[in-house]
Amino acid sequence: MADVEQWLIEAKTAQREGRLKDAAEFYERAAREEDDELRGGHARRHAAEIWVKNGQVTEGRAAIAQVMQVYRERGVGGLELANALRVQALAAEAAREFAEACAAWSEAGRLYASEGVEAGVAEAKRRVAKMTAA
Repeated sequence: MADVEQWLIEAKTAQREGRLKDAAEFYERAAREEDDELRGGHARRHAAEIWVKNGQVTEGRAAIAQVMQVYRERGVGGLELANALRVQALAAEAAREFAEACAAWSEAGRLYASEGVEAGVAEAKRRVAKMTAA
């Protein structure tokens, strides 16, 4: 467990310093070494988002697919699922899979609304509107 915490610290430091590739790799390493499947999924979600933002869409989509499989199997909901759906939507958009992206944004938006996260609701609505207007 101590190694996992160290990898998470390294990931956050690398992210703050703009070393996105390193940050994603540290998050992924933490996810692989984490014994708790949900905590590992949380770390992997961060890796997936960074990969997508860094243009590594294939890596991001693979990572978030793993997270979503675990979250769906384990019945994760609320804000944790909303945040994972957000990353799934970003990855789908980057891959130009707009139907998948819209579905993920819509579900994330509903969850953000139920959790009272107005910024999440606004982002989801804005993203869906942009894709459907194109």
